[in-house]
Amino acid sequence: MQTIRQALMLLRQNPLLSTIFILGTAFAITMIMAIVITWQMKYADMEPEVNRSRCLYISKMHLQGKENKEWNTYSSCSPAFMKECVQPLPEVEACTAFVPAGVALVSMPDGTNSVKVDAMETDPGFWKVFQMQFVAGRGFDDSDRGGDVSAIVISASVARKLFGTTDAVGKTVLLNRNEARVCGVVKDVSVIAKDAYAQVWRMYPADLQDAVSVRNYIGAHTVVALARSSADFPAIRQGMEKRVKDILGLIGTFWFRTRRRRNEIALRLAMGSTKKQIFCLLMGEGLLLLTLVTLPAMIVCYNVGIAEFTMGHTELITTWPVEWSFLRFLSGTLGAWLLMASMVIVGIWFPAQQAVSIQPAEALHEE
Repeated sequence: MQTIRQALMLLRQNPLLSTIFILGTAFAITMIMAIVITWQMKYADMEPEVNRSRCLYISKMHLQGKENKEWNTYSSCSPAFMKECVQPLPEVEACTAFVPAGVALVSMPDGTNSVKVDAMETDPGFWKVFQMQFVAGRGFDDSDRGGDVSAIVISASVARKLFGTTDAVGKTVLLNRNEARVCGVVKDVSVIAKDAYAQVWRMYPADLQDAVSVRNYIGAHTVVALARSSADFPAIRQGMEKRVKDILGLIGTFWFRTRRRRNEIALRLAMGSTKKQIFCLLMGEGLLLLTLVTLPAMIVCYNVGIAEFTMGHTELITTWPVEWSFLRFLSGTLGAWLLMASMVIVGIWFPAQQAVSIQPAEALHEE
């Protein structure tokens, strides 16, 4: 008590300095608390973003030509990039692609009771990455794709505004004048959870996951990969880089090879060859080259499989412990060849289409 009395006496003796000291200390403590709370809101695991510590966010990417270094593009990702380069990685437990919430209009089927909402476009993987509290129903999945009526999930507040209750599963609404069916109702999400926040969630078209060319990797989506452990982040980054290089490398090789032969194609057109004949020639050459390089690869893989019986489990075999058989070997080889053949066709088709469309005189003049 004596210490407290002495402290109060000192404060009374210097009221101005004491006031400045107290206010300054209070302000400093407030700022520290604000910084801590802000950090927690942005980075700490909190509902529904309970997996922040295990999530790897891919919002932008840079594509550069392998041969033509001057070809550069900076863009957001696409669902095709997620499906081809992120989803297959063994370190990824789940992944999703989404477009941040934007303004939309939802109403009853007859157009009445319109409500302005924040709507997000995403996929079924969203419910695995983010943990929502469902008041009723469930999240949409791949079985909800197709048909004229799309499946959506709405927040509890939106359900009350539209129907007066959260028991809205199975009911039909208009979302931006398109008919939609409510398959789930979730507890309202705070705007603090900026990546999961929305009031209505709908699925993007399934064809956005199809990769026909390099340009299909460019989109307007953010991709989130849920790692099995935060320690897997470096492996996921390396895995994505490797898959992009493998896929685009094979396509780019034949793409560049076909573009370099534009003058030859123009000369063949001038000499009377038809576009169909040129396409068959280019495709035939590409698939022949692929087959020639597949043969030595088959010999190596076959010998690795035979080593299973002569030397026991080798390091290559035990990496993926399945029973080796000649039928499995043939089916695996055929599947790999067909996959690479599709990449070769893509790498030849588009530059060949451009080459046969140009006038022969113009192409030869460039030479």
